[in-house]
Amino acid sequence: EVWALVARVPTRLVAGFRWMPRVRQAAPTVLMWPGASADSVNPYIGEYQSALQKSGVKVIEVASPQGLLRRADVVHIHWPDSLLNIKSRPLAIVKSLGFLLAVGIHSASGASITWTMHNLQPHEGTHTRFDSFYMRLWISLVDGVIAHTSASIEEASLQYPRLASIPARVCLIPAYTVPAARSVTARKTSEFSTKPAADVVLSFGTIRPYKCVEGLLYSAANLTDPSIQFRVVGPVVDDEYFKDLAALEQELGLMGVLRPGRLTDSELAEEVRSAALVVLPHEQSLNSSSTILALSLGTPVLVPQTPFSKELQSVVGADRLHLFTGTLNESILVRVLAEASHAVLPVALPDWSDLAASSLSLWSELRSISGGPAMIEISR
Repeated sequence: EVWALVARVPTRLVAGFRWMPRVRQAAPTVLMWPGASADSVNPYIGEYQSALQKSGVKVIEVASPQGLLRRADVVHIHWPDSLLNIKSRPLAIVKSLGFLLAVGIHSASGASITWTMHNLQPHEGTHTRFDSFYMRLWISLVDGVIAHTSASIEEASLQYPRLASIPARVCLIPAYTVPAARSVTARKTSEFSTKPAADVVLSFGTIRPYKCVEGLLYSAANLTDPSIQFRVVGPVVDDEYFKDLAALEQELGLMGVLRPGRLTDSELAEEVRSAALVVLPHEQSLNSSSTILALSLGTPVLVPQTPFSKELQSVVGADRLHLFTGTLNESILVRVLAEASHAVLPVALPDWSDLAASSLSLWSELRSISGGPAMIEISR
C-alpha cells in the first residue's frame, strides 16, 4: 500500500531520490488480444509475447472479447478488425460492438489502449459501410500505435488523420527465431546450397481470399518451363473458398499445386528452405509475417512493390526481397528465378527484444501523458 501511494507521486517531485528508479522501472501488466495460445498459426504473437515477458512485462492472454474485462495497465490489440470477417452480418456487428464496448470500459478506467497496426481494414469484411464506421470508432479509442514500417504510419495517417497526433513507434518485424528457423540459420554456411536443385515456387500461409491465390494458379498455368513447380501450402479457414480454388486448379490442369493442411514448424521450415523462391502476391497488408519467416530461413521472396515492401527491401537488400509491379506473370517469375539465390548470412532485421523495447517505450510515454508513473524497460 505504501508503494502504491509513492507510485502516484509525480516523478518530477522526487526524481532525485535513490529509490525512484525502482518505482519508474515497474513494468506494466498488458492484456493482449489475441494471445499466443489463441493464434497458433502466426508465430508473430508468440515471439512478441515471449520478448515482452523476458523484459518483465506481465502478459495476460485473451482468447475472447469477454476476456478483455480483466484489469490491466495496457490493453494491446493486434487485429481489432478480425470480428468483422464473420460472414453473418448481424453476428459481426454484435460481436465487434461488444469488443469496442469492452475496450471503451478499459479506456474510461485509465488503461492505455495500443494497437499493432497490421492492416487498416478487415481482410474479408463483407459489410463495407459498417466496417468503415467501426474502424473510425476503434481509432478514436487508440492511445498509441506500433507500426512495422514508417510508410505504414504515413498511409494510415492519411486515411485516419487522428493517428498523426498520437504517440507511435516503428520497428520492422524481427527475424523469426522459432525452433524451425533456429535449426536452419544455426547451420554452417558450407551446408547451404546456393540454390535448390528444383525450381520450386512456393506460396505459404493461411489460404484466404486476400492472398490472391487465384493469380498464382493462373501464373502457374501459363508457365512453359516444365522444371518450375508451383506449391501453395497452408491451413484452410474457409471451406467454400477452397472448394472454388480446387475447381480452378482442376480446370487449369494443375493438380497437386494446392496442398492444404497445417504443417509443423520443422515441416514448414523444410518447405520454405527447399523452395527456390517464395511468392506472396497480396497487397492488402501493411506487413507480412510470411515474408519475414522466408527471409529468416534464407529463401528469397517476391512480393508486389508497395511503399511498405520498398522500405523493407532497403533494409534486407534487393537480392533477398524482389519486387514486381502490375500483374504477376511468367516473365516476372522466370526473371526473378534466374536472379534469386539463397542467402547464407543472417538477415539484417531487428531482434524481438528491440520490438519489446519499442513497446515499453510507447507504454511509458502514454503513462507519462496520462499522469501515471512512467514505465521503462527492466532488463534487456
